[in-house]
Amino acid sequence: MNDVSIDVDNVNTMAAETMLRAVNHIKRLREYSEQILRCVKDNPMLFRGLEEIDVTPNFDTTSINLMFDGDADRLGKVWGLLRSHGWSTDSRPEAGRPTFSAYWRKEGEAMFWLYFTSTVCKRVKVGTKYVEQDVYEIQCDGPDISQIGKDSTEVAGA
Repeated sequence: MNDVSIDVDNVNTMAAETMLRAVNHIKRLREYSEQILRCVKDNPMLFRGLEEIDVTPNFDTTSINLMFDGDADRLGKVWGLLRSHGWSTDSRPEAGRPTFSAYWRKEGEAMFWLYFTSTVCKRVKVGTKYVEQDVYEIQCDGPDISQIGKDSTEVAGA
C-alpha cells in the first residue's frame, strides 16, 4: 500500500504524524474489509440461514453487525446459526432484560456484533417507591467557552 506521496518541498508544513496515523488506519480498514469479505465467501450457509430468518447483516469497520428484534425463538435461531458455524460468545441474555448484545468470535474469522431487542417484553408498573435523591448541576470555573466564535475567536476573560 504505497498510495501516499509526499511533496518534499512541503515536509516542514506537513502534518506527518497525522498523515502516518491516517495511512495506518486505512491499512487496518482494508485488512478488516478483506477479512469480512472472506468470511461471507467462506460461510455461505451461515449467511443464507440469516437471510432465511430475515436477519440482514450490516458491515462496520471491524465487525459484521446483526441487529434485529423478535422473540426468544428468533434469538435462538441466530444463536444456533452462529454456534453451528463455530462462533462463540461468553455473554448470555439476562432474564427480564429487553435487550441483549454480545461479540461473537471465531479464531481467524471476522467478528460478529449481535444486538437483539425483544418484541415481547413490555414495561409494567409493579408499584411505587419514593426516593430522596441529590440534585447536581455542572458549574464551570474559568472563561465562558460558549462565547467562542460569536464576535471573535478569543474566549472572554482568557
